[in-house]
Amino acid sequence: MVESERSVSETREDVTARRLLDQYLLRLTALARSKLSPEIRRRLDPEDVVMSAFRSFFVGGREGRWSVSEGDDPWSLLAMLTLRKLSRQVRRHRAARRSVQREEDLSVDWIPTDRSQPSAEDAAILSEELERLIATTDGLDHEVLVRQLRGQDVAAIAADLEISDRTVRRAQQRVRELITSDQSHARRSAIDVSEALKSHHGDRLTPTRSLDEFLLHEMVGQGSFCKVFRATDRRQQCNVAVKFLRKGAWSDARSVHTLIQEYEVLSQLRHRHLLAVEGWGRTARGAVFLVSEWIDGGDLSEWVSRRRPESDIVRVGYQLACALQLAHAQSIFHCDLKPANVLLDQAGDCRLADFGLARWGADDETSMGGTIGFAAPEQLHSAFGEVDARTDVYGLGSLLYALLDGYPPCLGNDLPQSISRIFSPERAVDLESLGISAELSRVVMSALNKSPNERWPNMEVFATVLKNQLSSYEGVKRP
Repeated sequence: MVESERSVSETREDVTARRLLDQYLLRLTALARSKLSPEIRRRLDPEDVVMSAFRSFFVGGREGRWSVSEGDDPWSLLAMLTLRKLSRQVRRHRAARRSVQREEDLSVDWIPTDRSQPSAEDAAILSEELERLIATTDGLDHEVLVRQLRGQDVAAIAADLEISDRTVRRAQQRVRELITSDQSHARRSAIDVSEALKSHHGDRLTPTRSLDEFLLHEMVGQGSFCKVFRATDRRQQCNVAVKFLRKGAWSDARSVHTLIQEYEVLSQLRHRHLLAVEGWGRTARGAVFLVSEWIDGGDLSEWVSRRRPESDIVRVGYQLACALQLAHAQSIFHCDLKPANVLLDQAGDCRLADFGLARWGADDETSMGGTIGFAAPEQLHSAFGEVDARTDVYGLGSLLYALLDGYPPCLGNDLPQSISRIFSPERAVDLESLGISAELSRVVMSALNKSPNERWPNMEVFATVLKNQLSSYEGVKRP
């Protein structure tokens, strides 16, 4: 029995040691990558440098050049060894550097210019297709295409470019051939996506709305994967927001699944500080869209550039914490808390939107990820812990930090530097040193501990702390 208990204890120690080693490896690799220029980064593997630093660390300890007592954090020593080795490797590569030529993978899209009455779906993708057309063609094909989109005929284009009519027609034919091939590939991909989604979602895949039920107006926002339009719901005679996947993501199963998952999450959650969804659909051409309530206001991004009173920021934080409590009660974690995902109505109350990266409990199929600068370490690698309610505690702390300081807590000059800061054991600059009240600084900084065990334990506790903080401001009405 004693031997069995000792074996279990040793196993736990092994797991703890392995997790700690993984954390150091990730942190040091991120640190090394953040110091490299894009050119050197393509030819030098930062992980090789880190492994060399680890070898020097253990050899130096064995030879007595340094010692680390139990409980000491060897981060500073490991970081110093890594940066020294990195510096040597960079000098070697620069001494023997060679020019690197890069080829760009160009794709082309096509818009017929004879559409006198585009449909709602055409309107939703017209600007995107124009952008892709102009950006992805080059040389003569680009020049011919631009002039055709301006309405010039073959003779006018030929005269403008001082080439023959035959050369113009050849350029047009090359573009058409590329587009025909691209559209054929897109149709095949759309069929594959439909089958994949059917196996994942089953009967839930049935769309609930049709695009003809909406009259699209202007585009009001766009991101890497989606565009949002203000629209009129012809059935209900009210304004709604219609969010379309960008055309490049129509045939991507993961992107489509993410949008449908957002509908499934928000349709289960009803709270006055959560954006209400009205349905989802898929057009005949394969564009997936999500319909939600229309909030006649901006989002919290406007507050980042213009500092608001602490009481306003805490009030919004409390509203979000209350909404997240409901989500967490159903084991749904948002995992993408940032100012752009929080809408504000005319009364100044908020609605939390975009559950596209949400995690459902211990859903191992959901990929890791988040918005760099706001994401918790465990969102980028499991070595830092499980994704749970404390991940959103960190996310809400990051959001509040950005509203108070103007910058998220772990944002670097580029992606590698940002990841390095997220993985680093050092916390962000304390808000009190930036002029924020001591009590509010304590509340937010406690949410931003890199270790999940050192943050507020859950959203209910965080909401209570924010509510108490809000009541401390004189003359401020509670939400």
